[in-house]
Amino acid sequence: MTTVAYFAAAGSAGLADLLDVAEGWCELVVVNTGNRPWGPAEVAALTSLAHYVDVRDLDPDALATALRRYGVTGLVAFSDDLLPRVAAVAQALDLPYHDPVTAEALLRKDVQRHRLRAAGVETMRCATFDDPASLTAAVAHVGFPAVLKPVVGNASAHVTPVDDLASLHLACRRAGEDLNLPAIAGDAFGFGAAGTWQLEERLRDGAHPGGGWLGDYVSVESVALGAGRYRHFAVTDRLPLTWPLRETGMVSPTQLPADLLDRVLALAGAALAALGVEHGVTHTEIKLTPDGPRVIEVNGRLGGFVAGLLGRVNGEDPVRLALRAAVGDTTAGDHRDPTGYALVLVVQPPPDAVRLEQAADLAELRAVPGVSRVDTGVMPGEAVDYRTGTLGRVQTVWLAAATVTDLHTSYLRVCEVLAAGNRYRYRRPATDLEMAS
Repeated sequence: MTTVAYFAAAGSAGLADLLDVAEGWCELVVVNTGNRPWGPAEVAALTSLAHYVDVRDLDPDALATALRRYGVTGLVAFSDDLLPRVAAVAQALDLPYHDPVTAEALLRKDVQRHRLRAAGVETMRCATFDDPASLTAAVAHVGFPAVLKPVVGNASAHVTPVDDLASLHLACRRAGEDLNLPAIAGDAFGFGAAGTWQLEERLRDGAHPGGGWLGDYVSVESVALGAGRYRHFAVTDRLPLTWPLRETGMVSPTQLPADLLDRVLALAGAALAALGVEHGVTHTEIKLTPDGPRVIEVNGRLGGFVAGLLGRVNGEDPVRLALRAAVGDTTAGDHRDPTGYALVLVVQPPPDAVRLEQAADLAELRAVPGVSRVDTGVMPGEAVDYRTGTLGRVQTVWLAAATVTDLHTSYLRVCEVLAAGNRYRYRRPATDLEMAS
């Protein structure tokens, strides 16, 4: 039987998803990539379902040796942070996966931008900085308005739009406070040797042809068929971002017209080829600007929430597709026509909120036509922090409908229930002097 090693971590798919799709054709070796060993009860429960390897203190060669004993023929991970480690293990085992150079480009936003620019795919101005001198140089090169991002990060955490030097200083300081990074000597900025930041040109806002309730960007899920060859198995529309550039959800299937969809898919394929992607499943975000589609970023794994969304639309299972792609099988999961429409709404806390005081009534949310599930991320009384991005979501609401009109109607009703029911405690407003310091 085929054996695949799953590198377990928080990501776009979890162990339960993998165990479900692996049943009957594939054995799993679960690799604990966390900072602590799993307890005896956890290991006992796991080993009744799969093999288990703890990788703490193991270098890639030692981990490859451990996995070789199980006859592993494929590797899969759903977390950006794991890409370099899994790539090194794949190279040691001679298994299909992103090579180390591609893994670095998929993980690091600065390397990715360089590769896209070198291939003529994207011309966005960008620069990295980690001290006052390089910050000054970055501002001179990129200008404003811009977007501040960690060079390595995910879930939109600490991604912030900045319009001038004062707002850039404030964004750096707030991110550093949350990440506990050392400040630069003689300054209050929240960055230092422990973290490098990227300043990017802010792309011009556009409009989605499907209507103002949809955001001006989409995401493309793809499986690589070899060098420069890809099958794009899903395009999802996105709900509008909330400040500061926080994701609020997605809709499937896309409402893009055929001509614009073709341009989006061509751009996604060109970006993947520029980064050297030859194996596995990827997630590409593309902004619909007045100048045409532009690449926001490419991730070397399945997009978050995509599995649940597609399952409600056409029954396709992208986790199964990713697992089979890990062993070089890209034939599974052929295109299925959608049977309806689905939406996932990610509820973000307001930027100045520090605690959830009251949550919207679950029964009232579930009573909205089309709502199939409501996941609670934060309980009343618990702290909230917009800086953590999607990981700090308050609720996740799943909807489905036979028509896009019905879906939109239910979505608006859900938003009303959430606006009336979620109550927050807010931090003390900053003074003008504090904002500028």
